[in-house]
Amino acid sequence: MTTTLSTDGGISQRTTVYAERQMLKHAMPVMVLERFGLARPMPKNKSTTIN
Repeated sequence: MTTTLSTDGGISQRTTVYAERQMLKHAMPVMVLERFGLARPMPKNKSTTIN
């Protein structure tokens, strides 16, 4: 049995950059809400179930 070691991450640098940009686009609104959003507790037994 042979073991093959690779320094390649499995995806190209071009694909990595594309994935990072897409993740940052998704993360920006979440980061804004984390900084400026108001956290309020949910009152018990005051919500409805969404099916």
